[in-house]
Amino acid sequence: MKKGKQHGLWGYKQSPKHIENRMVHRKGKRGFFQEGEKNHQWKGDNVGLEGLHRWVKRHLGTSNTCEHCGRSNLSGRQINWANKSHEYKRNLKDWIRLCVSCHKKYDYAYDRKKGRNRYKR
Repeated sequence: MKKGKQHGLWGYKQSPKHIENRMVHRKGKRGFFQEGEKNHQWKGDNVGLEGLHRWVKRHLGTSNTCEHCGRSNLSGRQINWANKSHEYKRNLKDWIRLCVSCHKKYDYAYDRKKGRNRYKR
């Protein structure tokens, strides 16, 4: 005997016509959930760094070229989104795509200007 409940359509084979009708009905719709500011869990500028980086990547996409030194064919962890103003707000014009070495130099120069030393050993 099987444990747990199974819904009534378990193993139900849908006809090709049924599948086609379902697809036509959903055409152009992403889902029933709300996106962006309409979502009940929207945090605005209170979002963490990881969430903000995911938001930027979703809206600006990915690039394989560093905007500072021009290195190309970069992927994965070789290239990052860097925040120009270091304020980490949801402003898409405030982000730039940098390779890892340019990103470190960019952040280091900003920290030196502000009198901080994150890289102390």
